[in-house]
Amino acid sequence: MTTKITSGIWDDPDFVELTDSEKLTVFWILTKCNLLGWVEATPRKLARDMEAPYEHLEGACSKLSRSFVLTPRGVWCRNYIRKQFGHGQSLVRSHMSKSLRKQIADAPEEIQSLIIAEYPEIQSTLPYAPKELGSSMEATREGEGEIEREGEIERETHTLLLESESATSAPEQPVLTRLRDLFRMKPETDFDASTHRAWQKNKKSAAALPESDWALLAWAYRQTEGDAYRFRRRDPATLLNNLLAEVLRAREWAKAAGVNPTATRPRPTEPEGWQDIITSTDPSYNCTTWFELPESLRSFVRERVAQIEAENADQHTTA
Repeated sequence: MTTKITSGIWDDPDFVELTDSEKLTVFWILTKCNLLGWVEATPRKLARDMEAPYEHLEGACSKLSRSFVLTPRGVWCRNYIRKQFGHGQSLVRSHMSKSLRKQIADAPEEIQSLIIAEYPEIQSTLPYAPKELGSSMEATREGEGEIEREGEIERETHTLLLESESATSAPEQPVLTRLRDLFRMKPETDFDASTHRAWQKNKKSAAALPESDWALLAWAYRQTEGDAYRFRRRDPATLLNNLLAEVLRAREWAKAAGVNPTATRPRPTEPEGWQDIITSTDPSYNCTTWFELPESLRSFVRERVAQIEAENADQHTTA
């Protein structure tokens, strides 16, 4: 194993831009993480070890998002396994692979999903390794296959983008529509090349996702505050590559918020003229649908509707 922290870290332009407190949290992560590069992080643990507020950890992970993945339970160092044990065939042949497998089995499910998505070759050492994994490992070994593939995709963007709605099979159409809805994409908007690759890899599991799981995701991606808003995936490709883990996280977020998005209940009535009420206060506001508005705006509209109804009732009585 190599040294966790080297002098080269001071030449990293992203690291240099961190505040002193954020740099300290980076050192804390790298000296506390396990073989997988994962460390459990809570406000209490940070306060005990460094007397640092949790916001400093969040800031460091946000600014170094290519290297650190912040989850509800802790932080995962994306490149840690690669730096310590290699990748591709070298990772499979590593004498530490047995220890890695054991720690993967004991890790939270969202961390397991992140690791397998980043290092698919590690599955070849497990009983459920997919067939023909060797070819993908060979491409990953030197990185040449992946670079070649990415170049090909960039050169042939039009042919490699996701199929149009008319070209997709019946089971795929609602899944693509749901995916666009989660990220508020227009129906005519094409997905990018990375989403295409993620779709081809995960479309079967996405199509098999039950209605209740889509309801959980829809709830999580409508939130404007809390863990669901802070930690959910920010692009369709990342969501597709971590779909099952995201459902599990959405279930935890909903449970913590005390709601059950999968329960069947009457849809609340949409107030008449709510768009006019909002734009009369803020003409620049881009109205979407009533059910996508944050609760604070919906409360404002309800109060304004009640005031208008009261004023109309007074006028009617006076007349």
